[in-house]
Amino acid sequence: MIDPPENVTTYVQSNQVEPVYLEGEVVVGAQVPETVALTEVPDYDYRYVNVNSQPVLVDPSNRQIVYVYR
Repeated sequence: MIDPPENVTTYVQSNQVEPVYLEGEVVVGAQVPETVALTEVPDYDYRYVNVNSQPVLVDPSNRQIVYVYR
């Protein structure tokens, strides 16, 4: 699990994207399907997406959730 820097958290919260609804729990390690668009965070390795109204950070190389904003 990662601990995103404050500027990334601020960016994700102030640039919200439309939610995508998927089966299963929104947890670290879960995979996001290829069909889901990931949104870039400037100058950051991870992307974000809103899964079931829960913002998450995703590793674009394997599409795994690395952080869930609660």
